[in-house]
Amino acid sequence: MVQKKLNKGILNTLNLNLSHKFINLLMLNGKKNVAQKILLDTLTLIKAETKQHPMQILRIAIKNVAPIVEVRSIRKRRTYFSVPVPLRKSYRISLAIK
Repeated sequence: MVQKKLNKGILNTLNLNLSHKFINLLMLNGKKNVAQKILLDTLTLIKAETKQHPMQILRIAIKNVAPIVEVRSIRKRRTYFSVPVPLRKSYRISLAIK
């Protein structure tokens, strides 16, 4: 009973878009409940180890891992050039989670 209240409290404080992306990437064969349990167990472990709010640690980790630019090939006069292109924020977060 206490564990359920703790998990619901952590889940309610999550950024919903971020938690949904994590859950959907963790999900295998349509088992969303199992993916939610894995995410909540991970967040409770982070909270137990660090004594800090787990979502803040997760956000910092995503911010550190997220790429800022992507290199794309552009063709000019029969030659290809590699040009750095800035990424949108939503795409940066998606790449960081993957």
